[in-house]
Amino acid sequence: MIAARRKREASPAACTARVAMRLDEHARDHRAVISAGTILTALVAVSIAACGHNIRRDFVGRGVAGIKPRGNPTIAIAARSLPVSAGTYAGDISFELPRPQLVDWNVSCPGMSVTGSLGETARDARERRRAEIVDERQRASEVQASVATAVLAPTGATIHVRANPYVQLPAADSSFHRVSTSVDLDVSYAGTCVLTATTDDPDVAGSFELSRVRDLDAEAHAPELAAEEIVRSSALASRHRMIEVLVADGAWLDGRARRLAVIEGECHGVRDTLRRRLVALGAVERTPKPEPIVEDKPAKPFASATWIAGAWTWTGARWTWVKGGWRDPRTAETRPARPRHVVLVRRPVLVVPPPPTIVIPMR
Repeated sequence: MIAARRKREASPAACTARVAMRLDEHARDHRAVISAGTILTALVAVSIAACGHNIRRDFVGRGVAGIKPRGNPTIAIAARSLPVSAGTYAGDISFELPRPQLVDWNVSCPGMSVTGSLGETARDARERRRAEIVDERQRASEVQASVATAVLAPTGATIHVRANPYVQLPAADSSFHRVSTSVDLDVSYAGTCVLTATTDDPDVAGSFELSRVRDLDAEAHAPELAAEEIVRSSALASRHRMIEVLVADGAWLDGRARRLAVIEGECHGVRDTLRRRLVALGAVERTPKPEPIVEDKPAKPFASATWIAGAWTWTGARWTWVKGGWRDPRTAETRPARPRHVVLVRRPVLVVPPPPTIVIPMR
């Protein structure tokens, strides 16, 4: 049976009350004066850190990593997986190393996989260890120099001690034991999670611990959300059944599109009928505008003149080309001036005959 460790966070109000009580006890015990700003800052910080969300972590179990040495197809240590269900998990991965080396690890769970690397090469480890020893020597030398300077203070002498930068590491010196990391896992469906690693040595020990992360607020609202989803699914199913019944009775699924197409066709028909009637009454259809005519600019009449290019103009019966000319910005006149066109529209006249004359004989 898997042991369970549960850490349930308290509500924000209870947590804040406990923090205030502890601060008050601390002030009484130590007879310290704590300002209101300090208390408020502590309350806000602790409340945010410890009372932010109603989250609980349920310990699932501890698995063993499968170890496979590099260049050797034989698995040195068999993996022990952990059974999981769908949900969110937090994983803690750790490896015990006999010497410095890189560990390439992989966590495989249902519907997902996470990979990474831990550790460092032997060369990097020795360089790091050498730098640490030199730094320790330098700090010790500074302490010795300070003591010696204080003893010889009456003489005014200043002592400087330089640490020996040369470090000879033993062949077995690694100072490298345990490496660890954390991962977040979103499992899609029930199954097992397994940790595998590729190392330099076969005697590397690896393990991983899984804890399920539960949002208690979301779980409390889960039944309500499930009920809403059932209602929505039922409404959609009823809608589909209604559509099937209507189609079976002769309705069109694309009835709206067909109706719009009919209306558009009717509009085009009315437009064509109106165009034919206007042409029959003497109207002239406007043809597409011709391409612009390339003109040769005459010499500039004066320095400030601006050239106005020619353009086609519809006169009511045909297109007429209006030549370009030079424009005087001061008078806003165009040379030559463009002709003005007057379009006469002949409107039909409706003749109504007079009413008939009725003669009533007198008796």
